[in-house]
Amino acid sequence: SAESPYVELQAARAHVHSANGTGRDRQPLERALAIYDEMVRKYEGTAYGIAAEHERGPLVDQLAAYDRLIINFYRQRENEAAVKDRERQFQERWGNRLTAAKQDEAAKDAPLRAVPHPVGQEPVVEADPLP
Repeated sequence: SAESPYVELQAARAHVHSANGTGRDRQPLERALAIYDEMVRKYEGTAYGIAAEHERGPLVDQLAAYDRLIINFYRQRENEAAVKDRERQFQERWGNRLTAAKQDEAAKDAPLRAVPHPVGQEPVVEADPLP
């Protein structure tokens, strides 16, 4: 149906709004993330794909914060084996996503510079490459 992307986006948003915050049941956030990931894949470059990509960033941060809370719980209990295991799981699950998010943020803040152009044409401005 032509309305499928809209319905999927609203379903993901409903899951996000039904979550009760860090330290509570994370299943609604997990479901929302799965929907957003699928939408980004299926609707890449469309308004719905872009919206899903934009909205999943804070969701990834929220789920990563939940996992950090668990790591800190084990750290306070001085359970180093559990801390190491959870840190490994954290890196496997969130490492690439959080790194990509930081690079995306850095690209937004990159200064613009003029690109050389042939005589008689308007200059083109583009972002500097990421560091």
